[in-house]
Amino acid sequence: FQSGLIDRIEDNVNKATNSVVQSKRKLSDAVTKQGKYRRRKLICIIILIVLALLTIITILSAIGLT
Repeated sequence: FQSGLIDRIEDNVNKATNSVVQSKRKLSDAVTKQGKYRRRKLICIIILIVLALLTIITILSAIGLT
């Protein structure tokens, strides 16, 4: 009876350990992906700002204000 209980406890500890390791790996991956997402978002915002400025300059030069 006691050895079965000890085996179950050991099994549960092993499962918990594996779960922690997997969770740690997933969290690390999520942090990496979040950093990449932020960088892409920033690049897209910069591109949109440049395009908006080019559009404004083009429109202003077309109507003769520059």
